[in-house]
Amino acid sequence: MATLAIGNGSQINPFLIQTPEDFEAVWHHSENYYYELITDLDMDGRYLSQNDNGGSFHLDGKGHKVINMTCGNYWHFWGSGDIRNIEFYIASGLTTGLHQTCYNGAVLQDVRVHWQHNSEVYLSRDWPQGQPFYQNVVLSGLATLKHIANQGRFDTSGCYVAMDRDPNNNDGVLISDIYDPAEYVNLDPALWNLTSGSVPSLIPQTGDYSRYTHVLGTSLVDGSPVPRTVRAVTMQRHELIAQLDSAGDGSFELVTSPYTDGILVYAFDEYGSLMKVDTAYSIGAITHPQTPNGYRYICIQAGTTEATLPAEPWPTDQLASGTAIFEAHKLRQPILHGPVTPKRILG
Repeated sequence: MATLAIGNGSQINPFLIQTPEDFEAVWHHSENYYYELITDLDMDGRYLSQNDNGGSFHLDGKGHKVINMTCGNYWHFWGSGDIRNIEFYIASGLTTGLHQTCYNGAVLQDVRVHWQHNSEVYLSRDWPQGQPFYQNVVLSGLATLKHIANQGRFDTSGCYVAMDRDPNNNDGVLISDIYDPAEYVNLDPALWNLTSGSVPSLIPQTGDYSRYTHVLGTSLVDGSPVPRTVRAVTMQRHELIAQLDSAGDGSFELVTSPYTDGILVYAFDEYGSLMKVDTAYSIGAITHPQTPNGYRYICIQAGTTEATLPAEPWPTDQLASGTAIFEAHKLRQPILHGPVTPKRILG
């Protein structure tokens, strides 16, 4: 799973999808996170196969379009989550491709699926793991709809079929005049553009992204930039908001969403943990002696420590224990800044 840069995946602070790469990663994701699409996306023919790992996600498309998708034999959403307020434009797929969506009680609500190629397609095959729920789903395009459900039955009255439909089934509400808004009786005009002369399409919405914030800066020691551990905490109880190691030039970006008011930011040197005997240490591991001496010790040669701890006081240049070698680094004074007002990432 690619890491989305903005948000934490909670319902109040969903991950924000900004690129085709973001969307492709989310489609195959398996965790119960919340996502929000903030712009139209051109998938440029990217192949979106099945999400078949049994997980789910919650996606609010905010009325945006995902165009130029390519599908193979299967394109489906396997899970108990939901997909809302989004338009999918499927550019190509197999001639008799089965485009499947929604298992395990998943929800598709206020969604348009438009096929841009000639094919016979299924919207869902209704596997026994759990029936999906469709509400205000508009199906359109050049393909012929074979079935919305062909393995069992469920309520398809929430689907408007604005495309050719196989005469052997009666799934969904068949629209006789696909350009007549009056035939789409339950579509909410606050979400849908119901202009006469066109198939209904969703109205893009602007989300409130004021809660998405960050703090940018450079960690300095005696006026010079140095890499350090940087942490953001709340003013009241010093609860952790975010933490990272600044870059080699000292620069850092702490994502502090959903905090918009004053917080505390401080930079410090990671002290590590007490050295352990007969223990393997990798390069970069940090340790320190039982009696503090103002230094931390960073492993520069991986190895295993001896059966007894090195005698104190430890040297202040290098320390060898067994096959491991550690370099001494003087601990620098922590620096605290606050209150700091985070900046909005978007808008």
